[in-house]
Order: sequence, then C-alpha cells, then structure tokens
Amino acid sequence: MRTFNSIEEGVGGLTIVGELESVPSAWRGVYNIRLSIPIDIRKDLPNNTPILFQSASLIQSSLVVSESVDFDSNDVTYNRSMINISASNLETFGGQLRFIEVSYNEARANTDKYKLLTTYEASASGEEYEITSSDAVGLNPVSNLFKTPMPRDLRRSGDVTFRLRFFNGANQVVQDPTTGNEIMVSASATFEGTPIIIEKDDNLLTGSLGVGNAVGTGFEMAGKRSAYLRTAGYSGFTSASAASGSGVLIWSGSVLDKATDDYSLGGVGLELVADSSSYFRFRTNPKELDIRADAFFVGNVNQQFISGAGANIEISSSGFHLDTENNSMVVAGWKLFTGDDGRSLLSGSNITLDATGSSLYMSDKGPRSDTTYPAGFEPLADEYYIDFSPSGSSDSAGYYVHFGPNFSVNHEGILLASGAKFIGTITASAGLIGGWSIEDTYIGSVPDGMRLYGNSSDSSYHISSSNFKVTTQGDITGSQVLFTGGKIAGATISDTELKYGSNWSISASAQDNEYFISSSKFNVKQSGDVTGSQVLFTGGKIAGATIADDKLSYSSNWSISASAQDNEYFISSSKFNVKQSGDITG
Repeated sequence: MRTFNSIEEGVGGLTIVGELESVPSAWRGVYNIRLSIPIDIRKDLPNNTPILFQSASLIQSSLVVSESVDFDSNDVTYNRSMINISASNLETFGGQLRFIEVSYNEARANTDKYKLLTTYEASASGEEYEITSSDAVGLNPVSNLFKTPMPRDLRRSGDVTFRLRFFNGANQVVQDPTTGNEIMVSASATFEGTPIIIEKDDNLLTGSLGVGNAVGTGFEMAGKRSAYLRTAGYSGFTSASAASGSGVLIWSGSVLDKATDDYSLGGVGLELVADSSSYFRFRTNPKELDIRADAFFVGNVNQQFISGAGANIEISSSGFHLDTENNSMVVAGWKLFTGDDGRSLLSGSNITLDATGSSLYMSDKGPRSDTTYPAGFEPLADEYYIDFSPSGSSDSAGYYVHFGPNFSVNHEGILLASGAKFIGTITASAGLIGGWSIEDTYIGSVPDGMRLYGNSSDSSYHISSSNFKVTTQGDITGSQVLFTGGKIAGATISDTELKYGSNWSISASAQDNEYFISSSKFNVKQSGDVTGSQVLFTGGKIAGATIADDKLSYSSNWSISASAQDNEYFISSSKFNVKQSGDITG
C-alpha cells in the first residue's frame, strides 16, 4: 500500500485492481478486474487493529543491541552505561505498532526469567516512515531507535540478553497468526556497566563492605559499632605482631572488641603490621608512634631527610648531615668524619681539627702540605697549624705552632719569628733568639760573642765583648764606638758632633785650628790647644797619666798633688820634686 503526504478527512475511495485467469486473450497480461470501495476517512480514530508483521524473522535478524558510555549533561566526571536498541523491518500488513517492551536476563544470574526494564512508545522514539513523521499519525514505523540507561543491579563486564515484545494502541501484544504465540525477538551483548559514584553527604554504611575478589578476602570496610578499614581477618596488633595474621587497620573509636582489647581506649589510629620486627603503628590514645623496620627513609632526598639501613643512619637538612655509614656528620658547615688514614677529623670551610693527632690546622695548608721549601728549612713552610703533641718523628711535622714562614715553635720549644713583639714579662732560662743563646744569667751571641748580663748575675759587667764593655757601675770601654744619633745625658748626638744646646759641643769634623771641644769656659782645638777658665778632672787619664780627685800621676814615675801640705811634694818624681812650701830638689 502506498501512502501520500496529503490525507484529508472525509469520504474516500479504495480501488483494487487485479488480473484474472482464463479470460479472452484480449484481456490477458493486463489488469482485467477492478473493485472500488468507498472509505470513511477519520484521522482522529486510533488504529487499534491487531498487528500483523510482514516478516518476524527479519525483525529478529536485524535487531541490534549495543552499549555506549556517555557523560551526563554538563558533566565531565559522571558517566553512565547506556543501552542502544535498533529495531528494523517493522512493516505490517495491518495494525499500528505503538509500544515496545524491553526486558533483560543476565547470563551470570543463574535464572531463565527476564526482568522488565522499560516499555517505550515506538511512535516517538526515533521511528522512520515512508513519509515525514509529522504526517505519519496512525501509520506504522518502518524502523525504530531507542536509548536508555542500563539498570544498576546488573554486574559489570558481563553478558546480558535483551528481549523485545510489541504492542498496538490497545496494548494488545503481537501474535503469530499461524501459532497464536507471542512474537518476541532477542539479542545479547557484553556490557561494562555504570561505575558507582556515591554523592552527597547523607550516605551511610552501617554493616561491612568487602574490597576484593571474594567475601572475606582483601579489605573490609565497616561501620558496625565504630568505623574501621582493615585487612580481612586482621585481629589486632597483639596477634599480628606475634606473627598470627599480618595486615592493615585504620580505625576511629573502639573497634574489634570481640577479638581483642587492643583498641578499647578508642581514639584514631593506623597500623601496618607484618610481625614484631616490621610494622608501622600510630594511635592517639595513648599518643604513640612506633615504627620497626630494617630500612627507612623520611623526607626529600634533595632537601631534608632521615634514613637508615644496614645498622647505619643518615640525617640531612640545609645545615646538618649525619652519615654513619661513611662515618661523617655536617653541622652548620662543620664536618665530622674519619679520614682515609683512620683519623677522627672535624673540618670547617678551611679549618680542620684532628682529634686523633691532637692538632688544629688550616684545611688546605696543614702539616706537611707544603713540599716547595728547601730540605732542612721546615720553618719556611707555608703551613698553618697547632699541634698539641708534636714528636719530631717522621710521622709528625714537629712543631707546636706553625703559622706560615714567619712564626713557629718547634717540638723542643724553640721560637722562630720574623717580626715578633712581646708585651709583658718573658722568662726563659734556655733557648735561642736570632742566634743569641739564652743562659741562666746572660744572653750571649753564639758561639762566643757579646754577652748581656742580668741583675742576678755575679759578673761585674752588664755588657761584655772583646771590644766593648759596660760595667755594673756604668763604666763603658770600647776599642771602637760610633754613635750617629740620639742623646747621652741630654746631649744630642749627630753624625759629627755631640752637643748640649748652645752650652757645649764636641766635634769630630774640626780642622787643626777649629775647636773639637767647645764651651763658654773650656775649649780644645784640633791642634791640641786647651783653654779654660776653670778646669776640674777627678778621674780618668791624660796621655797615660791617671787623674784622681786630688792627684795626677803616671804610675810611680811621677805625680802632681793638689792636697800636699807645706812640707809635702805637690810635684814628685824620682829625680825632680817640688814641695808645697816651694822647696825644689832635682
């Protein structure tokens, strides 16, 4: 039957034409019979006549059932498993298909009964007609597409068979006219199903939920009395640490009271237990954190951390590092470690303390670090250290103190310094100072030179040498003395002159007729002329003659006395004499 878009209500006609057999030859091969039947067209009347499909087998063979997983509208998180049903070849000889019923049976459900999923209207579910659907009122769809969410009670990743039944507008099921049986078609597919998403904050688990491939395996989540998550069968820390069932437990409140009293105090906690030698245990009542492990690491290897393994521990932060495996520790830039030779060392940015060798030294200029100085000139080494136990042996640098080439004290106590300044009292009974030997009562140049005697000495000299001497009385003798500056008893010394202001002077550059001794009342020329208004000599010698307080004498050869009485000689010699009274004999 052909239909047209423009159908109007009213009286119409149905014309049926055909071809009869056994007719004259002129009517053969053409339509030779026609039947015209008047029809009352009423578009408002429903088509509730019984449905007679043209081919139920084609409907069965073309049925397609499939799954799609789609996000909810305006949602990129929640997705659903959708069933897509495509039914084709729905042409009928009579009646109009109005409703399709869908039921399902899960292959793993161990039952042959089908469960109703939904019944939907075919005329409003993606049908196809020979004309546009807007003009297809009362007509039968040729094919149909339908999409609906999968039921929640289906297990995921399983085979499901879907069965379809068909109904007209009077809700009469389509039957096979030859057998009277209902026409049903079915198709199977494997469905992944819809993931479970728990929404809102009013969901409650008051029993227990297993996480695993069977009940009693994997994890158990429970909210029976108090809440916990545990390894299935875990009976508490006491039994687990005794190697009777390892596992994990996270709890809040008093839990597992039928199996143990380990958690009777309540609180919250976390346990990960293998046995008594390997577990992690944290709880708030009592406040406790207990970790047992053969190796551990806590922190960031590039920032700060604490780790331990193999009986060693390592702690590291920005200003601290402890590494027992390598026997070292760093604190605020200081490193405590064991050197290659087994010595215990503490090192800073450029200073090292040797605890084994009892020494402190500059890290890059320590004992025996300078190999550039000549053999036998160890004091010149560019080395900086303090050694509290120098031995002078081959394994020691041999100095108590060595501060570069300019200052050192060796293992014998000898001080070597290029510019030492001593402030305060220095006491020494032996040693050397710049080639001078320190003795009990004097300092003398080595081997036999000038000597300087102290006040405790029995010597009559303060200074003594072969050509220069100073007695304890202040007497100075010398074979050659040169003073080029300074003062003596207030008198100024220059290169060629000794003078006391304008009072007097002694010149070393005077010519024959010039004074080499000059004062207001006493003068001596270079030529030897002596003038003076008042001269007094109380000691010394003049041309070998000895001056005393009251006498000038030349050994026993002659004398001139200033204290002779009238009858005594004031000039006396072996062959010439003059008495104070004036008597002369010769």
